[in-house]
Amino acid sequence: FIVYFSLNRQRERAAKGNVIEKTENKAPSKSLFVITLTAFVFPVLFVIVKSVSVSWRWGDIFPAGFSLRSWISLAEEPKLAEALISSMEIGLWVIALNLFLGIPAAKTLAHVSFKGKAAVETILLTPIIVPALTIAMGLHVLFIRAGLADAIAGVVIIQLLPTLPY
Repeated sequence: FIVYFSLNRQRERAAKGNVIEKTENKAPSKSLFVITLTAFVFPVLFVIVKSVSVSWRWGDIFPAGFSLRSWISLAEEPKLAEALISSMEIGLWVIALNLFLGIPAAKTLAHVSFKGKAAVETILLTPIIVPALTIAMGLHVLFIRAGLADAIAGVVIIQLLPTLPY
C-alpha cells in the first residue's frame, strides 16, 4: 500500500507541473572512471589470483605459492559441462521472458491510463520491496506442491521474479 500511495503522489505532482528539471550533459571525470574501474576490476583480479594461490594467510602481501590444482580438479569434474549448459539455458530463458513480459508492461504503464494501473505497478514492484527470503519461503512450499521444485521451469520463475521489475 505504501508503494500505491507514493505512486499516486508522484502522479499528482506530475499532473500539477512539478516535473524534474533537466540537467546538463557533462562528461564523466577521469577520477570517477578510475574509481569505477577499480571497484569492478580489482575484485575480479583478486578472485583470479586467489584461485591459483596455494596458501595466502592473513597479513601476507603475496601468496606462499601458486598452483593450478583447483582448476585441474574443476576441469576433471564430469558434470561441469551439464551444469554450464543448464545455467546458460536458465539464463537465456530468464532474459527472454523478461524482455517478453517487461517491454510491453513498461510501455503500457508509461503510455496508457487505465483503472487499476497503480495496483498493477504495485504488483510488479512487490519483489523489490518485500524481502527475498519472505518470497522464497512461500514460493518454495508452493513449488513443492506444484512439482516445480526440481524443475528448470521453477528455477526460471524464481529468477524471473526479482529481475522483472527492473
